[in-house]
Amino acid sequence: MSAGTPQTVPFQVGWTTPPSTLTEVFAGLNAPIGIVHQDFLNKLLVSVDYPDGSPYNFELLWADLDGTQHHPRFGTAQNLHNEIVMVSPRVNGAASDAWRFQCRRHLCP
Repeated sequence: MSAGTPQTVPFQVGWTTPPSTLTEVFAGLNAPIGIVHQDFLNKLLVSVDYPDGSPYNFELLWADLDGTQHHPRFGTAQNLHNEIVMVSPRVNGAASDAWRFQCRRHLCP
C-alpha cells in the first residue's frame, strides 16, 4: 500500500506539530478503501475488496516484533458495496469510548 504522491496534511486540534511523512505499514491488500486504528486492539482495521466487498469487507492488520505481517479477515461482513466509512472516537486527540456508539444500522465489533 502506497500513500502515492505527496499530500497536504491538515493541522489537527491537539497536535503539537503535524506529521512530516507517511509510513508504509503494509503491502499487498486487495482493493483497500478505508482505514482506521483500533485503539483497543492496537491494530489497523481496513475496508478491502472495494467496490463489491467480495469475498469479504474487512481485514485486521498488524506486524509482530520480528516483522511478520498479518492481515486476517475481520468479522463476517461481506458483499457490502461501495465505500465503508469507519470512525474511531477521540476526545481531545486521545482514544476514547466515552460516547459508546449504539449499534443500529452500523457494523460494530
